[in-house]
Amino acid sequence: MIDAKGIAQVLAKCSAYDPTRFPQPTPAMIEAWWEHFADYPHVTAQDALEAVKVYYRNEKADVPRPAHISKIARQLHQDAI
Repeated sequence: MIDAKGIAQVLAKCSAYDPTRFPQPTPAMIEAWWEHFADYPHVTAQDALEAVKVYYRNEKADVPRPAHISKIARQLHQDAI
């Protein structure tokens, strides 16, 4: 299961990929994303970090939301099993 530290890393990576549009993570943002990911206890921080990389492969990527990253992370996790 991903913890708050993992969520902070995911948000920091999103911000690193798109610093002009993705805000620096705040405690409230970390809490909200962590709340979302709590519904997917099998997703790890590594799954989510890889999902950010996959998400930003699309040159027309919009600002990611938790559902975008968790969907990709769940698929990556399933593929790995």
